[in-house]
Amino acid sequence: MIFERIQKKIKSGDNIPKPRSRKAKVIEIKPNKNNELSLYYTIGSKVNFKYVTKSDFEKAFDILNKRNELTRNWFDNNLDKKNSNPCNYTIIGSIFEMLGEAKFACTGLYVKI
Repeated sequence: MIFERIQKKIKSGDNIPKPRSRKAKVIEIKPNKNNELSLYYTIGSKVNFKYVTKSDFEKAFDILNKRNELTRNWFDNNLDKKNSNPCNYTIIGSIFEMLGEAKFACTGLYVKI
């Protein structure tokens, strides 16, 4: 499962190389308010904590492997809006890049390596 790989490789304080200039940083991996393991991060200069759930990573990774791509359109139409922040799309794609699983192709598209 991809989240176990994330837990092993991605550490607190790691920079997340987003395709645009806004910097993101991993804070920690811990359960969210619904008790689901999540990767917490900050973005930009504000201390505004956001998170991506384990299930969102797993769903996105499944699609990446089935379709050889992860699109913004899929993300917007298939992940729970209550738990998913718009920034999470590029965070998920960037984490997949850090793991050597995907590459940013263009706005709205990560492709399987």
